[in-house]
Amino acid sequence: MRTRHAKLITGIVVVLLAVLALGATAITTINAQRRHDEHESRLRRLSERAAKVLPKEAFKPGTYTLTEKNFVMGYRVLAVVTVDDRGQLVHVAFNQLDQFGLNNPATTEAIEKWNTALLKEPNVAKLSQQHGDKHCFKLYKDYMAQLIHAAHTGEQHQFQIDNHADTAGSGGTP
Repeated sequence: MRTRHAKLITGIVVVLLAVLALGATAITTINAQRRHDEHESRLRRLSERAAKVLPKEAFKPGTYTLTEKNFVMGYRVLAVVTVDDRGQLVHVAFNQLDQFGLNNPATTEAIEKWNTALLKEPNVAKLSQQHGDKHCFKLYKDYMAQLIHAAHTGEQHQFQIDNHADTAGSGGTP
């Protein structure tokens, strides 16, 4: 009878050890899978972030210009982006000019800040409107996004926007 109990206890111990070994293996496998998934997720986020910000050397050399066809509220936009032979942005300008070629004094300060920020970080999405008119900022972002895109592709160097003047004749007043 003693040997039967010993065999039974030995059998139970062997089964318990097998269950423990399988459980430990399962936990290790689950943890390894979780670490693998976290690593893949981190790599995917980094890849997506890198895809959103094109490298500076992705710019094609040249001068890219955008002009509005008509004067609206007495002004029209002239925007310029220049890329050097190394593929780096070296000049950014956005001007609201009147019929005499003078800048709009109401927007000059804000536009200078936006130009400087865009030159440092050529990503229109990262610009913030801390200063200036909301309409002017939206126009700035839209037009500069077109020029930055053109500088990446290098396909079109000049744009003319038909902005439909809301007053008769150039240089009109609001």
